[in-house]
Amino acid sequence: MGLITPGRFNKSDRELPCVLDRRPEIEAQLDLAPSLLLFLDFDGTLSPIAPRPGLAELPDPTRDALNELATLAGVAISIVSGRSLQDITSRVGIPGLIYAGNHGLEIEGRGLSFEHATARDLFPAVRGVSDSLAAALRALEGVEIESKGLTTSVHYRQASRPIQVALEQLIRAFVPPDDPSIEVRAGKMVYEIRPRVDWDKGNAVVWVREQLGQEAALPFVVGDDMTDEDAFTAFDDAITICVDPRRTTAALYRLLGPDDVRAFLQYLARAWKSRHP
Repeated sequence: MGLITPGRFNKSDRELPCVLDRRPEIEAQLDLAPSLLLFLDFDGTLSPIAPRPGLAELPDPTRDALNELATLAGVAISIVSGRSLQDITSRVGIPGLIYAGNHGLEIEGRGLSFEHATARDLFPAVRGVSDSLAAALRALEGVEIESKGLTTSVHYRQASRPIQVALEQLIRAFVPPDDPSIEVRAGKMVYEIRPRVDWDKGNAVVWVREQLGQEAALPFVVGDDMTDEDAFTAFDDAITICVDPRRTTAALYRLLGPDDVRAFLQYLARAWKSRHP
């Protein structure tokens, strides 16, 4: 297709086990772990997918599970989202967490502060294309454009199939595949217009781990979208969980949806407390 840049990951067609059914395997690794690092996506992982991005909320039971984990010794939590840093920070709003917005192009929390310099320099190019595209999208019913600072999302969850086809053609016209400054990635019913930089969620989670000095910690990476695949392959020692039973993935385990994610976080808090009271 040319236009869409896919995530770089090793696909697997194997049947993934549910992580909640493999608790002895998880607990064997917890027994050896001096600390835990959790890298969690938001939309479709912690929060159910909403009809519109502005309607997404963190369910109270999931918020309680995150709060409990955040208070435990030896546990660091990072929310790694495609949303802007300001947006994801305000939607979760739990102190003591690390927040990575725009797929890790901007990171804040626990004394860390990062903004990708090249992405910042390319902001005018992204904004120019986004503004022009926004004007053209007004005629497409069910399509919503979301400016997120360093990146822009074009959502089409509410669009008909003919509108989706027209949208893809329109984006092809505005962002050619050989554009030196901008690229487009496809997600779940969304196109991400991003600066063309060698940085993704995988780079972001590695950077966070290094900055925290937690090379010995046991990482958990949980996400549902294609952009999370970069994070699934970032570590050799991570427990990786795809919150989507239907698609191929590089993750080792699966969960069916945000309710399962909440249950897993609650289980993880209990299991870690039993080992580190």
